[in-house]
Amino acid sequence: MLLKFPQINSKNSDNSFISFGNIAYAKHNKISKTDGKQIGFLTEHTLMFILQGKKYFHFGKTTVTINCNEFILVKRGIYTISEFIPDNGFFEALVIFIPDKFLKAIAFENRKSTKEKNETQFVIAKCNSFLNNFSSQYLNYFICDFNRKEKLLQLKLQELFLLLSNSSAKNDVADFLSSSINGASIDIEYIVKTNLLQPLTVADFAKLSMRSLSSFKRDFEKQFHSPPKYWINQQRIIYANGLLNSTNKTVSEIAYDCGFENVSHFIKVFKKEFGITPNAARAKSVMV
Repeated sequence: MLLKFPQINSKNSDNSFISFGNIAYAKHNKISKTDGKQIGFLTEHTLMFILQGKKYFHFGKTTVTINCNEFILVKRGIYTISEFIPDNGFFEALVIFIPDKFLKAIAFENRKSTKEKNETQFVIAKCNSFLNNFSSQYLNYFICDFNRKEKLLQLKLQELFLLLSNSSAKNDVADFLSSSINGASIDIEYIVKTNLLQPLTVADFAKLSMRSLSSFKRDFEKQFHSPPKYWINQQRIIYANGLLNSTNKTVSEIAYDCGFENVSHFIKVFKKEFGITPNAARAKSVMV
C-alpha cells in the first residue's frame, strides 16, 4: 500500500499536523510502535528532524540512517521508509514541508556562480545548537495559537534555510537547492515507467517530474503521442491482463497490484479496452 504524505483533510482535526488551506507546513510525528518498512510518497520536498529514535530511507539497494539529533532534507518522491524505536521509548520527528514556490525562490537567491550541476536527492547532517533550538521552538506552533500564524510559519521557513546555509552542511544544501530548480529536466519516461504500477494520479506524476500539471500533460503528449491518463491506464490494463492469465490472484488483488485503488474503476477501464470484464477474460483464457 502506498502512503501519500502529507495528506490534507480539512474534515479531520489533527493536532500533530499544521496546514492552511491546501498548503501543508509541518507534522509532529511521535509513535511508540512501528509498522516496519512502508512505501511512502512524499508529495512535497521535506526536511525531517529526528528527535528520538532513528529513521531509515531505502534508496534502491542503499539504505541510509538518520540518527537522533540529525536531519534529512529530501526531494519529493517514492521511498521505502522505516523507523527504529528504542526499548521502552518512542520515535519522534519534526517534519517540515517545503513548497515549490519557496524552494525555487531561495534556490535562485543562493544559486551557484559555477556551471557545474550536482544532482542531490537528499542531504543528511548533524544538527548544530541553532538547528536544535529551531526544532524545539517550532514544536510550540503545534500547541499554541498565534496571530497571523501562517505568516510566522513562512518566516520560520526562511529562518530554517538561513540556518542551514550557515551550517556544516551548507555546501550539500546549496547543491540540493541548485538541483531543485533544474527539476524540469527530469525524464518523464523514467518517472512514469518506474512508478507505473503505483496508485498515482496524473497530478502525482507531474509532481514527481517537477512539472506543473499543464506542463506535464504537454510534454507527455509530445513524447508518447497520447494523453497521459489514457496511456497510463492502457499500460496498467495490459499488465493486468497478463496477471489474469498467469496467476490465481483475485480481480481485486490484480487491480491494486496494477495501480488502481478502485476495483469498479479497474473493471470499467478493462472492459473499455478489451470489450469484456476481467472475470470473463480469465474464463475465456482457460477455455482456449
